[in-house]
Amino acid sequence: MQMLYWLKRGIAKNHKELAQLLQRNEATISRWLLKYHCGGLAGTNSFANYHIKTTENWY
Repeated sequence: MQMLYWLKRGIAKNHKELAQLLQRNEATISRWLLKYHCGGLAGTNSFANYHIKTTENWY
């Protein structure tokens, strides 16, 4: 949700800036934006699941 806000407000202007601000790979940003484009806000529910799945293996 934060990246959508930053895009709307002009804080980040492209994938590269979003990737730097969110400390994620540009491919990840592209995948998240595609999910938003295809599924709207309902499609963004999987953003939280992505973080949980990736950090789950750290413990």
